Amino acid sequence: MKSKAYSYLRFSTLDQIHGDSLRRQTEAAAAWCRNNGVTLVDSYRDLGVSAFKGKNAETGALSSFLALVKKDRIAKGSYLIVESLDRISRNSILEAFELFVSIIRAGIIVVTLSDNHTYDVDKINGGNFTDLIISLTVLSRAHEESRTKALRLAAAWDAKRRNIGKRKLTSRCVAWLRLSKDGTSFEPVPEKVAVVKRIFDMASKGMGKNGITKTLRREGVKTFGRSKVWHISYVHKILDNRAVIGEFAPATKRNGKKTFFEVIPNYYPAIIKRETFATVQQLRKSRPSYRGRSSFNVFSHLAYDGATNTPMVYVNKKRNKGWHYLVSAAGLRGQADYRAWQYDEFQGLFLLICQNAALQRQTNDVRDNGKLDLVRMELEDTKKQIARLVDFLARGESAFVETKLHELEAQRLRQESTIKDLESEVLAKPADLSKVNWKDTKALRENLRATVKRITVDAGKKAFHAEFLDGRFYTLEVGKNDMATITTSDGDARRVIHARQPVL
Repeated sequence: MKSKAYSYLRFSTLDQIHGDSLRRQTEAAAAWCRNNGVTLVDSYRDLGVSAFKGKNAETGALSSFLALVKKDRIAKGSYLIVESLDRISRNSILEAFELFVSIIRAGIIVVTLSDNHTYDVDKINGGNFTDLIISLTVLSRAHEESRTKALRLAAAWDAKRRNIGKRKLTSRCVAWLRLSKDGTSFEPVPEKVAVVKRIFDMASKGMGKNGITKTLRREGVKTFGRSKVWHISYVHKILDNRAVIGEFAPATKRNGKKTFFEVIPNYYPAIIKRETFATVQQLRKSRPSYRGRSSFNVFSHLAYDGATNTPMVYVNKKRNKGWHYLVSAAGLRGQADYRAWQYDEFQGLFLLICQNAALQRQTNDVRDNGKLDLVRMELEDTKKQIARLVDFLARGESAFVETKLHELEAQRLRQESTIKDLESEVLAKPADLSKVNWKDTKALRENLRATVKRITVDAGKKAFHAEFLDGRFYTLEVGKNDMATITTSDGDARRVIHARQPVL
């Protein structure tokens, strides 16, 4: 019976797939098997996978081969054919040598095509120590080459960062900008900048990424990339991207972990005010999730049963006759009493709450123009920087880290103090209820998202407690003769409304 062989092919970058590396390694392995009367059973390939930190042996195709060897699924005496030992590993010499030895100790014979050398545990145990010296030399040279290359690349990028005021790090940039001809700055693309500003304008008025995406599609706004239509995920990326306020966060990979350098301000031309960006982020955080909402129920993921804290679920038994209801999810599953509230009645009463809120002035009508949101955002940034520096300090990577850490801690304390001062002066106003047209039923879902935080419902008593994003709350309870009582957040105003025929 012929011995079995397995080839292993690897190169570091996917660009090499267009070159000669793949063909050369494949044909050489097949030729060796023919010349030596060995059957080539399978080929393992790590294309575009680095061996410098051992990634191929941990998660790549090589790890699959090693797992089969460990389980005795690959017979002892089988061959592993590689172009050179550096295809197996370019890791530090001890790790690389340990991996190499573990393979041959498992009974696998390693063949290197570049020098037509065979590494066999029986040969080495028989006194042929030259093979060990050769393997150590090859693996050491491979690691040193990769290490030198990595250091050169790191030095090149460090030089780019030092000269960042004279020339940009790379020509790659965000979609609404382009690199100037002299490479020293980025220039806005006017028509794309206008779209980004429009997106942030809609978001600052309380519209969610789903509503923004639908608006861009409906208006036929031209996309930035190859996609023919706007997608929610792309709008999400734009709203998250701090490049709109001019910031750039370069990063590198260290020991397989992505590490960010200190943020570079004013790297890009800012097209959105920092206050606007911060306000949008705060609004997005305060908005509830709308995943899995029904197509008709505008209160999905807004209304919750007060007794079980489960969502109020829309039940449609015949909507055109008014036979549709809100029921707690627990009640629908038989885990609580089944208490339903007729959907149209609930919606009409809730719109009365919204109209009442729109008519009332807030207890504090001072606007801060996004100052509070900005300081909150800056505080979060400071905390993230502190966390990164603590990590650096634990690894002993830099001498100046401790000093920088003390500076950031002082900055954090100042920011927290500023936030307390601003919060005592002004209530954040995510949306102006008085500017919402509550009779526009087509826009009702988006208007509710922009203004309402949570509705706690007691369907048995026909009562609910509505919390708005601007800090106000209202309670409604239907009493005898279908008369509803509204209690406002200031505790003073009370209004009695006929529940069956709410005035819209």
